[in-house]
Amino acid sequence: MFRLLYVTDLHGWTGGYERIAAVAQEEEITTIVNGGDMFPHGRDLVSTQRRFIEGKLRSYLETLAAAGISYYGMLGNDDCRAVLPDWLDLVRTSPRLHDLTERWLPLADGLAICGCNYIPDPPFRLKDWSVLDTRDYRRPPQHPDPLISRGDRLEPVDDVEAFLKARPTLADLLEAIAAQAPDRERAIVVCHAPPQGTGLGNISAETDVGSAAVRAWIKRYQPFLTLHGHIHESPRITGIDTVKIGRTTVHQPGQDRFLGRLVYSIVEIEADTVRIDRRSTPCPA
Repeated sequence: MFRLLYVTDLHGWTGGYERIAAVAQEEEITTIVNGGDMFPHGRDLVSTQRRFIEGKLRSYLETLAAAGISYYGMLGNDDCRAVLPDWLDLVRTSPRLHDLTERWLPLADGLAICGCNYIPDPPFRLKDWSVLDTRDYRRPPQHPDPLISRGDRLEPVDDVEAFLKARPTLADLLEAIAAQAPDRERAIVVCHAPPQGTGLGNISAETDVGSAAVRAWIKRYQPFLTLHGHIHESPRITGIDTVKIGRTTVHQPGQDRFLGRLVYSIVEIEADTVRIDRRSTPCPA
């Protein structure tokens, strides 16, 4: 049996990070997967995130590695693309630290894992990891001053429509991941955006902002397991954290930091069976 601990949307939450490390050691789990939005918010965003990577995150991951715990992570939509080199430099310092978006990575029992951190363009200013869901995607009402990160600062996007049209769609990016998969029947895909129409991407009972491209991709390719995040509140709103799309188990634990609770999941895989224990525990914000 293979076990992993899945968490997402910590946004630099020190208490959450520390509790996850403690749980992994208590449960004797040697694989942690972080589904994106790893770094903190801050007024000087790029510098804040760079300091977090070089300080707290480096020492945290060194402690995990010393305990024999492997860590798989990726940037999310609130993580500046400008600090990607800093994150990748950190990844290269440890054989137990992996970036999910660079390539398919082998796990135990013939499983392999890969990630996609892009999301359908949301109404947020930072556009580093924003794309059109599909070519006919209708963007929601937007902030008037979109930004991207470059170097040490945030810079305006002069023509956001042209910026997005020049990028691959989320559907395109997922197709590339599928084309490289070593064995889809044993594939675990960590996609920050949750699929539409599943109860995993709701910002209210009536409003689903999940990705149509992600849902269509899962339905077509049927990976073994997909793990998601991004919409913190969705499982609390809908009461749904795990669904099946065909043979694929699809999971989105959500995150409740600002309610004073840490949400994470223990995922157990035995042969063709997936068991997911979603947990919510008090944790200081």
